[in-house]
Amino acid sequence: MSNSELRAADFVSRGSSVRALLEDLRLNRLPNAVLMCGASGVGKRTLADYLARALLCVSEGERPCGRCGACKRVLSGTHPDLLAPALTPRDKTIKIDHIRELLEQLSRHSLEGGRRVILLKNAERMTAQAQNSLLKSLEEAREGDWFLLTADQESAILPTIRSRCLTVRIPPFEEKRVRSILIAEGIGDAAAERAAELCEGSLTRARELLADEEDERLRRMVYDTFLALQSAADAPAAENRLKDMKDHFDRLLSVLEREIRLISRARAGLCEMPAEASSVWQQAPLFGVGRALDHVLQAQRLRASNVNWQAVMNGLMQNIAEEVSTWRP
Repeated sequence: MSNSELRAADFVSRGSSVRALLEDLRLNRLPNAVLMCGASGVGKRTLADYLARALLCVSEGERPCGRCGACKRVLSGTHPDLLAPALTPRDKTIKIDHIRELLEQLSRHSLEGGRRVILLKNAERMTAQAQNSLLKSLEEAREGDWFLLTADQESAILPTIRSRCLTVRIPPFEEKRVRSILIAEGIGDAAAERAAELCEGSLTRARELLADEEDERLRRMVYDTFLALQSAADAPAAENRLKDMKDHFDRLLSVLEREIRLISRARAGLCEMPAEASSVWQQAPLFGVGRALDHVLQAQRLRASNVNWQAVMNGLMQNIAEEVSTWRP
């Protein structure tokens, strides 16, 4: 479903605070400043775009209608009363000059219909100076002007800004919802199921996983080496398979951590066991899986301290092999 086809009903499952926000929108009592917070990929920016279209839509019926010129211009980013910082790909932060330019535009008259929307996506990227320059405009927001902010990290927004906004915290998607969205986008059932299990409620992360062939290659490598160990005698062959992994080892550790966490959840009855998991891991004691995870986390700490990758790999192989060997009756 495209953004132009979204309706309020598509957001009602996102929690009570989102439902209350949509009700305020329907009753024309939306506060002048709304801060939408949540992890990356949970739909904050989609919701902000939806609100912008609804506020600028000129339809006499349900808003946003998705058909009027205003809706189409919002979707294309060309509506003159939809204001956003003029950022380039090189801009890593939203600086005070960006905000000053934005507020200078806001000081002029509306070009269409009297309503204006100031859209600040990734608002946590604003410097402290930029946030402070925005503060007065939030305090003195004029009727017909709405500030819509999104942020992955609520704590990165100054308390003075947060106190002047309605804060809406958006929870992660449920696994079944991620799966259904991915399947509707043409993803196969098995791939959608796996991405939904691993993405931690983030559609962005789910799509990244599906698009990332390197991730799948490393995942197969993890199951063919670390998670194939049954005794210390298996370690040399596994180490040999990883002898050319210097440039990929840190990411390999991240994939290994992720897969062991997934196995742990499966052993606790919270999700399906990965099909690639050997019978040893499928029947592993939960406390044993936890100890294996501790070894991986320790390996990551060593790498963060610049310990040689081969030394870390060899030690981790030995630790996991010894751990797995204790699981057999």
